[in-house]
Amino acid sequence: MTGIRAAKPIPPAVIERLKAAVGPAGTIDDAVDMAPYCKSFRDDWEGCVPLVLKPQSTAEVAAVMDTSRERAREALERAGARERPAGAEAYWSA
Repeated sequence: MTGIRAAKPIPPAVIERLKAAVGPAGTIDDAVDMAPYCKSFRDDWEGCVPLVLKPQSTAEVAAVMDTSRERAREALERAGARERPAGAEAYWSA
């Protein structure tokens, strides 16, 4: 399976809030540096993201999730869904 899925663009103000939540050390926004994070490790699926976040603490994770919750409630609701969104690949089968 190959291809790129299109999603609604994330508003620039939200991206800036996410960057502020994790700081420069927890943000990857260069296309070349993000490429490995956009490729599935199990198959040929490839995605496209505007930003990769790597929180360094639980406080940073909380700040990212607060921003996500404000913007899109489904980010939290999907976490428990059996169908995993792109990027949430488990090492075991459900």
